[in-house]
Amino acid sequence: MAIPIITIKDLVVEYKVREGAIRVVDDVSLEVPKGRFTALIGESGCGKTTIVEAILNTLPPNGYIRKGEILFNGKNLLLLKEEEQRRFRWKKIATVFQAAQNSLNPIKVIGEQMVETILDHESVSKKEALKKSSNLLELVGLEPSRVVNSYPHEISGGMKQKVIIATSLLLDPEMLILDEPTTALDLITQFYLLETLGKLHKKLGITTMMVTHDVSNVARHADRVAIMYAGKIVEVGDIDEIFYNSHHPYTIGLLNSIPSIIGDLSKKKPIPGLPPSLLDPPSGCRFHPRCSYTKEVCKNIVPELKSIGNEHLTACLRCSDITTE
Repeated sequence: MAIPIITIKDLVVEYKVREGAIRVVDDVSLEVPKGRFTALIGESGCGKTTIVEAILNTLPPNGYIRKGEILFNGKNLLLLKEEEQRRFRWKKIATVFQAAQNSLNPIKVIGEQMVETILDHESVSKKEALKKSSNLLELVGLEPSRVVNSYPHEISGGMKQKVIIATSLLLDPEMLILDEPTTALDLITQFYLLETLGKLHKKLGITTMMVTHDVSNVARHADRVAIMYAGKIVEVGDIDEIFYNSHHPYTIGLLNSIPSIIGDLSKKKPIPGLPPSLLDPPSGCRFHPRCSYTKEVCKNIVPELKSIGNEHLTACLRCSDITTE
């Protein structure tokens, strides 16, 4: 596997709530390979976005990191001072959050907003900043001559999202994190936006990490996939391993529930039950109440994320039995 640009070790993140402390990320370890496209997949509320916020140290006031390390090219981000963290964000790691298009200033044209961003961080002329902005807009499939002079309300939702992606690349970051970038977009716009992201990744060679609950969104472009359930990583592997040789029942359940326009829909089955409350998670394997492979041992022992070969990791006590079946 490529050298990791991000290495997360034994990360625990909690939120203080009225009922007590809710552990949203529980002993998570994960590597994001440099130069590759990694997808972090899981149901809503499983802790995906919290991992992103922990990387950037942008947790809400009631959130805190209980323990763990987050290394970026070997440097522990959790030890950076506030000013170092501010300079690190966007310059080293740029992020596109959910509904990020709402962050555009409605009373300024797109070009002015992009140019201001560059001038606030780099010593270049306004002309150079505008040229760089235009080049990036063209790179994401937009017409610069039109978009730079448009106000946000004059372009579509999909175009706004592309503007935000172009803006995230203004300072030449080493890594781009996308948190549900297709939220609130129609299916056709989603498709073209994901195609744009795939092309950007290949052309720029930028390390990309996409957070999503939709497995089908990453099928065409991701190199590596991490599956998350109820605060824990349950399976990690290359895209082909995950799609065609998955070993965790949750991953199998996700793949079996994806609708298809060419397959037999009657064979598609949702995962039974609901995700557990993280205030009171199940004992042992957190997936065992919904798992058709559960045995008594699954209720009592917390499975560790272990290698099963070919850079493929899984956290299931019965993975060898499932493979045989």
